[in-house]
Amino acid sequence: MILTPHMTTPQGEAQAALEAATVPGMAHWAGSGPAGETCRGCTHWGSYVPHKRDEVGLLRNRQCQKFKRLAGGLAGAGVPALSMACRHFEPGTDVPELQVEPKRRKVKDDK
Repeated sequence: MILTPHMTTPQGEAQAALEAATVPGMAHWAGSGPAGETCRGCTHWGSYVPHKRDEVGLLRNRQCQKFKRLAGGLAGAGVPALSMACRHFEPGTDVPELQVEPKRRKVKDDK
């Protein structure tokens, strides 16, 4: 792995904790952004298309568009909604609910 001045190996317990919280596809270390913020509230966390949800109504992981720009167009892995915000956090205007009531499927009655 090639290290740059912006993404270095962890030094000390605090930095090691940030590295442990960081998932592949994030633009920078998790927790290096505003305290209490998560990727779900960031404009880079997929405000470009409608949010997809799983069968119980939870938000699915999304690609970080800042990571994609920094990586020269490479799409990173999906980042969970509740990942701690990184230093590239920019407040989004349309923050989705974490969970919504799942859509009910119509069941045919066999009677």
